[in-house]
Amino acid sequence: MTAKIIPFNPPKRLERKCSFCQKDESKVKLLWESESTGKCVCNECIVKCKTLIDEDTETKPT
Repeated sequence: MTAKIIPFNPPKRLERKCSFCQKDESKVKLLWESESTGKCVCNECIVKCKTLIDEDTETKPT
């Protein structure tokens, strides 16, 4: 009787993507994932959001 060697191929991990711009994890510098929802946001979308907030607060009277 001979033993048959079966290679172990672990399941491929699905690449995470930004829930806003849909860029893959490999295409951005950082990706944050919500523990509760699993939704992700990348560093580029964070910068865009901050820019929009800053512009909005500059145009509104205090």
